[in-house]
Amino acid sequence: MNIEDLRESLLDDFVGMKTGEVAIPLGKARTATARTVVSSAKAEMDYNKQVGEADKRIPFLETA
Repeated sequence: MNIEDLRESLLDDFVGMKTGEVAIPLGKARTATARTVVSSAKAEMDYNKQVGEADKRIPFLETA
């Protein structure tokens, strides 16, 4: 899974919540998890900058 997959999944959940196919608490939980994953990738990017490896690739952020 990469950032594009995560975005697509979140959009699917959004539509599912609007149509009633996805329970709102489940959608909120998935959103919170996604926020944590993205924050983790951001922390990894910040760390890489601090140690002089700003050009180091982060697989999760790579697109297909």
